[in-house]
Amino acid sequence: MDRTPQSSPGASVSPGTLALAAGAALGAAFAYFLDPVSGRRRRARFSGKIFHVLREAAHSIERVSADFSGRGHGMFSRLGNFIMYRPVDDDILTERVRSKVGHYVTHPRAVEVETRNGVVTLRGAVPAAESGRLVYHARWIPGVKAVQNLFTDPDGPGGHDGHNGHKAPAPGA
Repeated sequence: MDRTPQSSPGASVSPGTLALAAGAALGAAFAYFLDPVSGRRRRARFSGKIFHVLREAAHSIERVSADFSGRGHGMFSRLGNFIMYRPVDDDILTERVRSKVGHYVTHPRAVEVETRNGVVTLRGAVPAAESGRLVYHARWIPGVKAVQNLFTDPDGPGGHDGHNGHKAPAPGA
C-alpha cells in the first residue's frame, strides 16, 4: 500500500509557478508605468499618492506624539498637585468649582458653592445622578481638601421644585 501524503488542491505552489506569476506581475507593472504614451502621467500620479500617504502618516505621528506629551504633562502636574499641597485662597477655589458646575449639572444656577479653608460645600436642588458627578469631579480640583454634598434631589422625596427641566403638571390633573 502506498502511503504518500496527500495534499489538498492548491495547498502548495511550485517555485516555478511562483516565479512565473511574479515575473508576469512585474512585467505588467513595467508596461503600465513605462508606457510611452501615458507612463509619465501614471508615474507622476502614483508618486503624488505615495507622498500624500507619507505626509499624512507624518502628521498623524506628530499629532499622536503631541497628544501623549500633553497627557503626560497633565498627569505629572496633577500628581505634583496631589503630592505637594499648596493652599489656595477660598475665593479662587470657589471660582474653580463654579467653573466646573456647568459641565456636570443641567441647571448650574441651582447650585450654591461655598468654600472655607479648602472645604467646598455644595447646596441646591440637583438630581442625584448629576450631583454625584459634580461632587466626584470637584474633589479633583487642586486645592480642594474635601467636598460636602448638601444637595437635595428634586425628583426624590419632597417632590419637584421646577429645577430639573420637567414641565409642571397641568392644574386639576
